[in-house]
Amino acid sequence: MKRHPLPLIVLVLAVAAVAVWAMWLREKPLPVTTTSREAFQWYEKGMENTDKLFWGEAVQSFEQAVALDSTFAMAWKELSTARRSIGDEEGAKEAIERAYHLRDEVTEIERLLIDYSYDLSLGKHEESKTVLEEMARKYPDDVRVVLLRARRAWSSGDRDQAILLYEKSLALDPNRVMCHNQLGYLYLDKDDFPTAIANLQRYAYYADDQPNPHDSLGEAYQAAGQYDKAIQEYVKALEIRPSFYQSAVHLATALAITGQIERARYTLSQAENAMTELGISTRFILPERMHVEHLAMQPEKVLEISDREADRHPSDDPSSLGNCLNIQVYRSFALLELHRVDEAAVSLERTAGYWREFLEKWGDELGPSSLKLGEIVGRILEAKLLLAQGLAWQPVAEEIAGAIDQAPFPCHRKAFLRYDLSQIDYDGGNDAAALEQANKILAVIPTFPYLNLLAAKAHARLGHDEEAIGHLKVYLKVMAMADEDHPGVIEARELLARLQARR
Repeated sequence: MKRHPLPLIVLVLAVAAVAVWAMWLREKPLPVTTTSREAFQWYEKGMENTDKLFWGEAVQSFEQAVALDSTFAMAWKELSTARRSIGDEEGAKEAIERAYHLRDEVTEIERLLIDYSYDLSLGKHEESKTVLEEMARKYPDDVRVVLLRARRAWSSGDRDQAILLYEKSLALDPNRVMCHNQLGYLYLDKDDFPTAIANLQRYAYYADDQPNPHDSLGEAYQAAGQYDKAIQEYVKALEIRPSFYQSAVHLATALAITGQIERARYTLSQAENAMTELGISTRFILPERMHVEHLAMQPEKVLEISDREADRHPSDDPSSLGNCLNIQVYRSFALLELHRVDEAAVSLERTAGYWREFLEKWGDELGPSSLKLGEIVGRILEAKLLLAQGLAWQPVAEEIAGAIDQAPFPCHRKAFLRYDLSQIDYDGGNDAAALEQANKILAVIPTFPYLNLLAAKAHARLGHDEEAIGHLKVYLKVMAMADEDHPGVIEARELLARLQARR
């Protein structure tokens, strides 16, 4: 039987099609201005790493791009962002300066994007807003512009507008799966846990091989008080990428909340090692260590950590100054918990000084939520100091209660603030006020352990044994995996035994 040449013809046509496709790719204009296609390929790798939050690899990719084309302005701009994300402020400044000086050689949209980043790097927020408005008028459907507008709306407190803009970004480019991440956090900010979790589950579905979706989903579960699920997601993120230190930090917090302090300490040590290997500054870990010891009810250990940094003044950048401010806040809390009142007063003055310095230099970068949070934390420390000094603390506590009620952030971010305030009320003998604050969180997050323990103590002191026992059972269930020597667990078990004995 004579063979038909059809398979050979199909093969020839396929080879020809591939050749035409390759030629078209070589001739197709690049979406950003560069003289080198190889540099563009490194730029794309950098953007992929940025989307995955792999900042160390992003730096390397963008550095390869600018090495191949030193006039590649957009690569310099993205390199600035990546360097800042690993704590390299000087490198970030150098990169954005290079981008800015090359801005006359690029397209108009690239020039505007560079101008926007440059103005932000200098703290020129009104100028950057003007640039963004110009981009919105000229390029309303450029997904990069829509994403910048969404981020700006979010930072200014307009969550509904931010949600609309992130949804528009997905409509323009469904491959921007990171938008599901941002939508998840926005719905968390609206206390809509089911919708937040659904969005982040969608993100994890589309990017299951990446750690960040599982990390974000873990944060949503943690905000909703589903701590076991949160821990599982953080662990999954670290299984995908052991060096994803963000998940290690979040895992340490979730472990500390549930009383697993030794495991939390180990997790932070692993994160610090991973950051060192990646060339990422580890200064961010110190406040996290203090946070874990604060949650562990170990003020002595908080002070041990803070003493290592007590005399170090921050460098002139927001992350360094913010880091020192956080360290000083934890130090102030620890001194107050140890009743070292005179030292606490000095520490509070230093804390207030850091806050004033931060506002003076970088206050314009803070959104309303961050500003209000800083103010409330300062007032809480003030009230605790007044109580420790035997002075009138109640008026300040009442002002704090009103400020928390009106604060532009969600319930899960108010949880520890209300706990601190309810602790002040409880220590001052005002059990009714302590329970009022506790119930505002427990009505939304019924498993939040710290307020369950405090509510139990307040109810017990008021003679409400059944209510106290109910809160203690919830607390001990959440703390089922806690270290045996955890002070809160020991206190809860002893109180439960006393209450049950007098039934």
